Formats: sequence, C-alpha cells, structure tokens
Amino acid sequence: TAHRAVGASTAIFGGIGALVGLSIVRRRRRAWVPLAAGLALLGLLGTSEKSDLLAHFFGFATGVAGGLGAAPLPTLRSRPAQLGLALLALAAVGGCWWLAIEHIPRR
Repeated sequence: TAHRAVGASTAIFGGIGALVGLSIVRRRRRAWVPLAAGLALLGLLGTSEKSDLLAHFFGFATGVAGGLGAAPLPTLRSRPAQLGLALLALAAVGGCWWLAIEHIPRR
C-alpha cells in the first residue's frame, strides 16, 4: 500500500528479463547462460541500499515469463506490420501519460 507507481528501474529489469526469456528459448543448449547473466545483472544493478528489491525481482521475473511466451510467436518483418506495432507502442505510452496527467491532484 505504500507504493503508488512502478518505476523505470522495474521496467528496465522487465526488459532485461524479456531478453533473457527470448534467449532461453532460442538457445536450447546452455539455456542457463542467459538466465545466469540476467540474474547477475539483477544482483549487480538492482540491489542498492534504498532500492525496491521486490519490484526489481518481480519486474525481471515478469519479463522472463513474457519473453518465454513471446519467443514462439512469428517475427513480423513486413513494413506495414512494423508500422502498426510502432503506432501501437506509441499509443500505449501516450495513453499511460494521459492517465498519469489525469490523476494529478488539482488544487
């Protein structure tokens, strides 16, 4: 109840976790190497004295799960598909900013 937002560092560890999940599926042999590297990054970068350890860990774990889930999907290489995905990503970021601005307390 003390937390009101997910920070950028949690998102960064989610991205690292997604890369780890993709690498685990794509590297059938020695799949433990990307996991060990991701955990090392989590340990080195995510454990400062005042950091939220659980947020960093769960961001990483959620990213790994997302990467494992996304790895079997086909890669979309056509220009229209890439443009559509880029617009969808921009709309998601814009929507998040809109929600954040709407929830600013008014004086």
